Amino acid sequence: HEEGERGREREQGRTRGSKMEALFTKLQDIISADPPRHEEALVVIAEILQQDPEDVDALQCKLVCLIQMRSFDDAFRLLSSKAPLKDNHFERAYVLYRLNRQVEALEALEKCPKNGGGVAELRAQVLYRLGRYTDSAQAYKALDADVVDP
Repeated sequence: HEEGERGREREQGRTRGSKMEALFTKLQDIISADPPRHEEALVVIAEILQQDPEDVDALQCKLVCLIQMRSFDDAFRLLSSKAPLKDNHFERAYVLYRLNRQVEALEALEKCPKNGGGVAELRAQVLYRLGRYTDSAQAYKALDADVVDP
């Protein structure tokens, strides 16, 4: 009797696994389109998250779609509600910046790796929006110093 239950569980796991694989393949096709079809991607992501609400790849994809669609309130709610996204400091900073919550954006940027893509540029822009023009100018100057002329 136990062996029969284990066999059914293994079979269900394989079916669930192949369904998830098919959903991710479909998602890849949608987001690889030119231009990407974000609304359609969100539908597939919802199906994936129905199967596994904490799937990191699906959550990350959903976050990117929401940002690309300029749904910053929804992106912030997602960042705030899902533990697997707690370390997405740059995305949090960008969303807060777009929501005009500059102090919080600057705090989130402080948690980002200093060499991360776009961190220095976003920091300079946040400082500008905060009216810290000298700090912003210095940040932009540092960016210029990092650029190597060909």
